[in-house]
Amino acid sequence: MPPTRLGALAAAALVAAILCATATLATAQVARALPRCLSTEQARKYGWMKPENLTDTSKFLQQPAASVTLEINGWASSNLTTYVAGMLLRDVMGVDVKMVEYGGAGKAYKRISEGATNASLEIWPSSKVALYTDYVVRQGVVIDGGMTGYTGKIAWYVNSALTEAQPQLIFDSWRSFTNPAVLAYFPAAGSTPAVRNADGSFLCDTATYPFCTNGMFVPPQCQGALMSTCKEFWHVDPGYSQGEVEQRIVTLGLKLVVVYLGPAFETKVAACARQGATGCLFYYWTPEILPSVYNFSMVNLPQFRSECYGQFSSTKVGAADNYLTCDWTVELLMKIVSASVRNSAPHVSTFLTALTLRDTDMNALLRGFYESGSTTDTACAWIQANSNQWASWVPLPPAGYIRYLDQLEVSDALSVIVLVGCAILLIGSAMLATMLFRLKSEPSLRAQSPVFIGVILFGVCLVCIGVILETIPASTSICIARIRLLSIGVTIILASTLAKTSRIYAIFGNKRMQAKSMSNRRLLMAVVVLSIGDIILQVLWSELGHPQVETTSVSLTTYTWTCGMDFVRYGAAASATMAVLYAYHVVMLAGACWLSYKVRHVASAFNEAKYIALASYLIMFTAIVVLPVVYLPINFRAQFIIKCLMILFALYGVCGLMVVRPIVEAITLRSMDGSVDLHAQNNGNGKTVNGASTVTSFVLNRTASNKTAALPHDATAASTNSSAPLTAAVKVADGIAIRKVGGLFRQWLPVSFVLMASPRASLQVVEDGKGIGTTYTTDIFAEPLTGSLHDRLDGCFMLTLGARAYLVQTASAADADNWIKAINESFAHSPRNSRSSSVSQRKSRDGQPVAKAPGGGSGTVQRAPVKSEPMTE
Repeated sequence: MPPTRLGALAAAALVAAILCATATLATAQVARALPRCLSTEQARKYGWMKPENLTDTSKFLQQPAASVTLEINGWASSNLTTYVAGMLLRDVMGVDVKMVEYGGAGKAYKRISEGATNASLEIWPSSKVALYTDYVVRQGVVIDGGMTGYTGKIAWYVNSALTEAQPQLIFDSWRSFTNPAVLAYFPAAGSTPAVRNADGSFLCDTATYPFCTNGMFVPPQCQGALMSTCKEFWHVDPGYSQGEVEQRIVTLGLKLVVVYLGPAFETKVAACARQGATGCLFYYWTPEILPSVYNFSMVNLPQFRSECYGQFSSTKVGAADNYLTCDWTVELLMKIVSASVRNSAPHVSTFLTALTLRDTDMNALLRGFYESGSTTDTACAWIQANSNQWASWVPLPPAGYIRYLDQLEVSDALSVIVLVGCAILLIGSAMLATMLFRLKSEPSLRAQSPVFIGVILFGVCLVCIGVILETIPASTSICIARIRLLSIGVTIILASTLAKTSRIYAIFGNKRMQAKSMSNRRLLMAVVVLSIGDIILQVLWSELGHPQVETTSVSLTTYTWTCGMDFVRYGAAASATMAVLYAYHVVMLAGACWLSYKVRHVASAFNEAKYIALASYLIMFTAIVVLPVVYLPINFRAQFIIKCLMILFALYGVCGLMVVRPIVEAITLRSMDGSVDLHAQNNGNGKTVNGASTVTSFVLNRTASNKTAALPHDATAASTNSSAPLTAAVKVADGIAIRKVGGLFRQWLPVSFVLMASPRASLQVVEDGKGIGTTYTTDIFAEPLTGSLHDRLDGCFMLTLGARAYLVQTASAADADNWIKAINESFAHSPRNSRSSSVSQRKSRDGQPVAKAPGGGSGTVQRAPVKSEPMTE
């Protein structure tokens, strides 16, 4: 299709004509600006733009905009169609559109296949059948975008004003121009001078177009003297029809001379169209501005036949053996699109395929262009007025094209639950720290290392602050802070647990029976070293792994921000540092659990080993639950609440077992000062004077004492409850109260003791009123209270039965000393007692017996001899 871009303004027409006249017409390109037509508010309802109330760009995520280059051809209809498409793609669908104008569409297939452009929206297909077969059918690099909608037709035209003024004559047939009566209304040949180029050469110069003479085409029937009998046929440019117009005149024998008007064509034809006294016969096409503005009648040539062009050669125009008579075919204009666009931006391909303009639409656009003189204004005005038509071209956005931010806010219910739990824990920790400081001198606390209790409490607070940060929307700094607080907090807790359990294990797992120096300073230094190691690993993690905020899909329309690492650029380093950091904590956790398991049966004054083990197992259980949840593809809200609640559960458990428990024990033992009402009325033989003794929760009215039927070293003894003689030495007491030392739920129980020294040492503890009891034969050890407890709790001593310690209340201090001596002497030679936590005969390096310190006592541990000596911290 030989094109030109004609505007209403003469300057635009002149530029178009000059471009068309150049030898590089087919390859010249000019980038065109694409102004905005629709506002964001107008385009938003089609689903490709963010909601109006969403002003914060960080609250939504849009897929990267597709990019497309549309090819414009140098005539008005192609310009208008392409501008309509470009504006809608850019304004409604957010596509990055570039507009490039070429002089013609002859090489459009090649340009699109090579990626220079992506689509051409007005292709005249009849002259490009071979190109279609090659690029669309055979190679598949260009796809058929369907029909543009409006049709195209090249034809000869005559001004309708003349046909209306002379109704008796026929002007719409080529045969009419063999009639002198019809020809009389048309200008004689030579009336219009041939147009020249800027350099003075003819527009139709003989060097380029051999069929031209003096800038005109003169057929044989008009040459020489016959020139005066011929009329003018107006043409735009000789390059447009490639000799077809000229050969038809020759073959049909019409007495017409072709004059090429160039830039003056539009003006001259428009002037002719406005009057009916004279006529003008010219070459033109539809759709174009002139036919849409003025009334012209098409001249019917012989009907088009596919074989008609088989006898025509553009290089032999005017020759006797060259032949062409038939009309041009009606062109079903089409669109072609790059196959790559269909793959990379299917929504763009869908839009371009759906785009359809009717003949009436194009005529309206051309008239608007004629009136405004602006292609962009005309295209925008049509878009504004015809939304009902083009709305069907716009596809729905693909799934996830625009996703909106869905994240937990501090005010959300789940966040409030977590924050309340953290607040209670932090406030409670502050109160516990105060109480720990005030009670640090209490023997029960000193026995469990208050320094490490405080360090564990500090670690709990750090982890708790890290959990609070989970409620704050993710950012790079927040992500780093979360990991660092959680990591260092867990390290401090695990390191302190390792310190406490390692001291117990060193004492009670010491097979060489050597005294161990496990001071608080040394153990605290180990905690510091492990914490520094964690900090170093964290620095490596942040520097090598490059933690960052990542987008995670929640649904097809929502996403959220999560903490992640730059695995794309730093995959190996990020994976390695994260693995090392995990391994570091796993090793500490495994060590704490292993040591806790090894010392689980070790009995100390306050059963600390058991609670350390429980705390270690609780941390391990939490890690087993939380780690999979963090990496499982579940809803981020479920992930958040499970992770935070499990961590809080572990923190509360660790705090209760390792901090609250020893503080409550210290407070309880301290409150016992003066609570024991000593009203023992012993008659000297251990029998109760006035009935059975009574025991309440904290006050024991010891009106009865014990009776010794025979001291442990006696050969025989008789029970107070039996007249039959016994064959073993027995010591009986029925006015005793005991209470567990460890645990939060404890109460005094009235019991009776039956101690047998032979044939096998045993201690039976019978709860008053039930008549049944428990007999212990191994792992039994008694020791006196020390410090202020000894002064406040007169008549009490500590009794270890298996893995549990009890506080025993007797009638008097002397009675307590007698029981301590009797119990330890009776079980001194028990087979298992030599290795149990109750009695140890291991010697120190200087050969003297050494005593086990309860729990986490500090300093060099001294083991107690068989005879009762004060228990030291």
